[in-house]
Amino acid sequence: MSDADIYMPKGLTVGQDVRLVVTCMDWRLDRFIDRDLNDGNTIILRDAGGSAGTMENTIKQLSIAYNVTAIVMAGHTDCGAMGLVFKAVREGAVTSPDVEHALVRPFRGQIFETRAELESLNPELQAGRIREYADKIGAHATPMLIDVATLDLPKHDGEKRLIITKPTLTHNSRLQQRDTGEGAEHAHYYFIQANSVSDVLPDIRVAVEAVGVKKILLVAEDREQERQFTNAAIRIKKEPWIGDVPVVLAKARAKVTG
Repeated sequence: MSDADIYMPKGLTVGQDVRLVVTCMDWRLDRFIDRDLNDGNTIILRDAGGSAGTMENTIKQLSIAYNVTAIVMAGHTDCGAMGLVFKAVREGAVTSPDVEHALVRPFRGQIFETRAELESLNPELQAGRIREYADKIGAHATPMLIDVATLDLPKHDGEKRLIITKPTLTHNSRLQQRDTGEGAEHAHYYFIQANSVSDVLPDIRVAVEAVGVKKILLVAEDREQERQFTNAAIRIKKEPWIGDVPVVLAKARAKVTG
């Protein structure tokens, strides 16, 4: 099994009706996702900015296993990824070719004057990018804009860390508990959730270079994922932009018997 082979979230049966929500990796969305979006029939996918580009393969693979009835493209206000896009498109800031292709390019030629306008445009644009495929499989592609000013946010101010998982029904709060390192109780956790780590390397790069995460944790929920993530961790560590950011594998927990 390769890094790109489909992983089926536990708790779902083949052919079951599901909703896909593609949203941003921002830590401020974690509680909102757990409480308002993760209803047991929704698979959460996360990347930089809630972009359709790096999630295209994951969406198509999940639609093979399940009856996807809706795809929600959920952006948010005060988005760091959109800040990067705004600087690149409106101010001429230079981005790396992989980030340009994955995140910035779809916004070139679009009309917006302010970052707020860009953030409002983002979910509309992403829903448009995926709508043709959604129509093909009989799903509704809809935009959603989350106002972070209305969210219940943790009061602590710890370092930024990135958790990478496969698509899962497991709540963010439980995945965060897999980080047993020093300072975990005060950390802010960004999430990237996709079928293939190779697809989201540009998003991981944004997390490292633009967000400034200080640790990357690949969380495995079973032994097969553990094997895949072992190889993925090696791949990430070879990227020149990773610098001295530690890349750690959280191995699958052993099942308790008896």
